[in-house]
Amino acid sequence: MDNSLDKKVVRKLLIAAGVVLFICVLFTFIHVNDVRKYYYNLVQEELSAHLDVASATINNKAEEMKDIVTSLSGEITENNNGKEAVEILKKYSEEYQDMNIRYVTSDGKMYDAEGIHTDKSLYEEISAYNASSYSAGYFSNCYKLDENSAYIRGVYRFRIGDEKVYNYIVADSNIDDVFNDAEFSVLRDLSYVCIINRDGEMVKESGNLVRDYPSEHNVFELLKDSVKDTAYQAKRVDTFRNKFVSERLSDMTLSDNNGEKIYLSIKEVVKTNSMYIVAFYKDSYVDARVNNIVVRSMLFCLVIIVALTTYIIIIWARSTKVRNVMDSLAYRDDVTGGYNYNYFRRNAPLIIQENSEEHYVICRYDIHNFRYINEAYGHRKADEILKACIAEFNKIFSKERELCVRINSDQFLALMINDIEFAEKNQKYSKAVVDAAIDQGVKYPIRFKMGIYQVRKEDRDIDIMIDHANVARKNLKGDEKVLEKTYSDSIIVEMKKVDFIESEMKKALASGEFKVFLQPKWDIVNNYVIGAEALIRWVRSDGSMVYPSDFISVFERNGFIENIDFYMLDKVCELISKLESDPLHFNVYPVSVNQSRILINNPDYISNVEKVVDKYSIDVSKIEVEITETVFFDEKVKMLEVCKNLKALNFKLDMDDFGSGYSSLSILKDIPFDILKIDQEFFSEAQTSAKTKVIMSKILEMAEGLSVDVICEGVETEEQVKTLKDLGCKFVQGYYYGKPMPMEEFVEKYCVK
Repeated sequence: MDNSLDKKVVRKLLIAAGVVLFICVLFTFIHVNDVRKYYYNLVQEELSAHLDVASATINNKAEEMKDIVTSLSGEITENNNGKEAVEILKKYSEEYQDMNIRYVTSDGKMYDAEGIHTDKSLYEEISAYNASSYSAGYFSNCYKLDENSAYIRGVYRFRIGDEKVYNYIVADSNIDDVFNDAEFSVLRDLSYVCIINRDGEMVKESGNLVRDYPSEHNVFELLKDSVKDTAYQAKRVDTFRNKFVSERLSDMTLSDNNGEKIYLSIKEVVKTNSMYIVAFYKDSYVDARVNNIVVRSMLFCLVIIVALTTYIIIIWARSTKVRNVMDSLAYRDDVTGGYNYNYFRRNAPLIIQENSEEHYVICRYDIHNFRYINEAYGHRKADEILKACIAEFNKIFSKERELCVRINSDQFLALMINDIEFAEKNQKYSKAVVDAAIDQGVKYPIRFKMGIYQVRKEDRDIDIMIDHANVARKNLKGDEKVLEKTYSDSIIVEMKKVDFIESEMKKALASGEFKVFLQPKWDIVNNYVIGAEALIRWVRSDGSMVYPSDFISVFERNGFIENIDFYMLDKVCELISKLESDPLHFNVYPVSVNQSRILINNPDYISNVEKVVDKYSIDVSKIEVEITETVFFDEKVKMLEVCKNLKALNFKLDMDDFGSGYSSLSILKDIPFDILKIDQEFFSEAQTSAKTKVIMSKILEMAEGLSVDVICEGVETEEQVKTLKDLGCKFVQGYYYGKPMPMEEFVEKYCVK
């Protein structure tokens, strides 16, 4: 924007400011009456609020007196001795120096901090109080001592022993200090304020002479003097006085002899006997304040307009610099020095729009297992890798037409052109980040877990596009084989399937829809069954099947696999218990039960297993616990401890999927496994790969040396059986000898003698 345009804008703003000032002044004069009404209501509200606080101030003082005299009466009752009473009074007087505290007995004696006196006047005065005025033995009121002084008095009456007359504790406190409290000060500024009794006599009044009232000591007489020229108004005062005596309190509005209104508000001091705070003021007070408001409003408007105009000019002159600073704060990432998520949301749609001929993809990705880098190498080196992710992207991809930002932690968002060089650039980018990590001394493999969304011409909402890329990323199974997924409608179908599984799983478990199937394990040398593996099947009430490939991974992610694993263990133990109870009719074979990583990580796992076994009192050696080899990859020490505890309980241990991980041999050294189960994918190569046959034969040889049995899974053909026999394998499991079958069918086929 050029300078001439800036000047035009500033000139228009100045004109607008003048118009606003004129309208404010005009509006103020037109609505003076509205302002007056508003301010009257404001004064009433303010007055009422301060009356509440002022009443509470006196109430608190009266309540404090009650606590003091009540406590003092207890001490004097326990120490019914003249000298002791004086000492107690002296102690209280030193602690509460603003109070005159005395003990008055029925024989006319009066005790205070100075000693014992004979003075029946105080006893006669307080004993004359109406007995009904005492509440739980306590009476409090305000009284006027002389023309200038007023007091709050608290009286507690009590009997000592079997005496039938009352003694009294009396505490007096000068009300002048209370009357000078901040709230009373505000009241005096707002109005004429006084404290009165039920008869309207003023115990204390403010010295504020803003009002032009006669010097009366009764508030009702004062009001009648103010309206004596108007018989109707005087009658209204009498009516109000009668209502007041009957405790029907209300505010009141009168017109005085000059036609000016008098506004009166009243508040009862509930902790005293029939004492009230009264405040009233005249119209002239409000008018004076309203006039001040009008003048102040006009001046305030003028100041605001001038300040606003000056501010606009200054801001406009510095706008470029300010915009740069704001952009830096709003759109920069403080870790990488690059742009952030806000910048991406603002600029990615513009880049796509400006380069409409290009095919774009949005990638949401993070660094796989980045927490290991943080823990192993520290935050400083981890941050350097994050910086490299942005720096290397800017070197390899187009700065003008492509964009990469860090969202948070190790998560990134990129807009990239999907052309013939896309895959090559991605590989180059990944290698560049790996090289940068190596330069920092980080040898852990850097790999990106990436969700991709292909931008369509009709796409408009950048947030939806980002969400689609993130859905694709989250839909990755979590293993290390596939770290990239492109968004498609099938992902939504998969998500709906997961939602269905999660919504039905608890109900299905409770209603018995999960069934235990057993697949036989076979001795191929002697040709007979040697045991079985327990496998879960979900058979819905309508007979349809939900396959394990659909629900097992979901259960592992949401933790429900713990319920399933213990359910399987319980059912297998129940089966073995039934078979063992009738050895004449049934053979009992070992059954292996899979146990997931999540379950084994539970600190209560071993104790929970013991509870299940104890429940059925079975031969524990008939249960084989299958643990997948990859479980040991992340938390080897913890898993080793769990396995040793299982062995101590006499369970047999199977290592499932042997050969699919990275640490099999070292684990075999530490854990006394009973059985190795060769992974189906590993064995399937044995018929075509000479190297694999050599490895298989060495595994069998090693297992024999360790006194560990080997079972090959996934045996489906006679040719596979022959090959395994030739290699020296004795035990297999697979469709060739039997598919997984319902538990009842397995018992009928193999267990019945």
